[in-house]
Amino acid sequence: SMGANQSGNMALSKALNDASITLDNIQKKNELVAVAKATTEYNRQMQDFLYNKETGAMNRKGANAQQILPEYLATEQKIRQQILSDYGFKQQDSVNAFNKMADNDATSTIGQIDRYMRSQFEQNALTSAQNYIDQKVNSKLVLDKEVKVEDTINSIKNMMTATAVNMNWDEATLKQKTQEQIDQAGKEILDSSMEKGDYQHVTDLSHALLMEGISKDVVQPYQQKAQQQEMTNLINDDTLAKVMLVQPTYENMTLDQFTNEVEYRSLLAAKQQKAKIMGANVDASRLA
Repeated sequence: SMGANQSGNMALSKALNDASITLDNIQKKNELVAVAKATTEYNRQMQDFLYNKETGAMNRKGANAQQILPEYLATEQKIRQQILSDYGFKQQDSVNAFNKMADNDATSTIGQIDRYMRSQFEQNALTSAQNYIDQKVNSKLVLDKEVKVEDTINSIKNMMTATAVNMNWDEATLKQKTQEQIDQAGKEILDSSMEKGDYQHVTDLSHALLMEGISKDVVQPYQQKAQQQEMTNLINDDTLAKVMLVQPTYENMTLDQFTNEVEYRSLLAAKQQKAKIMGANVDASRLA
């Protein structure tokens, strides 16, 4: 009787254990399906937070992009905990599996956000710098002689130096990009003065811009064109030409006695004109 009881208890214990294993396996299978569903829901919600066409965090531009990462971290934790609560996994393996998936996704996403935020930060910094530079150049163009060339160029140089710190540029990159900016500014300033026809001012600006480091290749074409145009205008001035032609005092004047080089060049041209006239007169007298 005792043996029968022991045998029966063992059989019952085995049956209960088998049943427990069976139920555990069923639970594992059910939770594997639930983990897959939870993962899908997690991905859906995170994708909506990041890439929704209207409200997606990764659609933000410039300075507005700089809060994406902290918002993502807070949102990710909130969604993760809500899903775990909704699905109520009974087995730790299921919790671990879901968390591992979420951790891997978060690690990858944080890297993407970091790169995106950096690119938006750089773009915003460059845009802000360009807007400042454009404002300084426009101020020079509008006020012209009321704003010193050196003040405008120094403002651009200072802004580029500050931008280099934000962008982590090396010295060579800073030098190159600064040169590009001041050359462009110099070109715009000279273009504006040329359009106004103030050729003497263009000549003065050319000297000032060269002193501030604007490239000779940028300045010299304007400088030469302005001097040629001013000389043409002076030569075409009948009053000045007549004065130069009839007053011997101009014959021996040197460059330092003129207000600028253009007038001196005009003198040389007038001398040539006078020589031609005198030569023509001589030829005419011979023919007579």
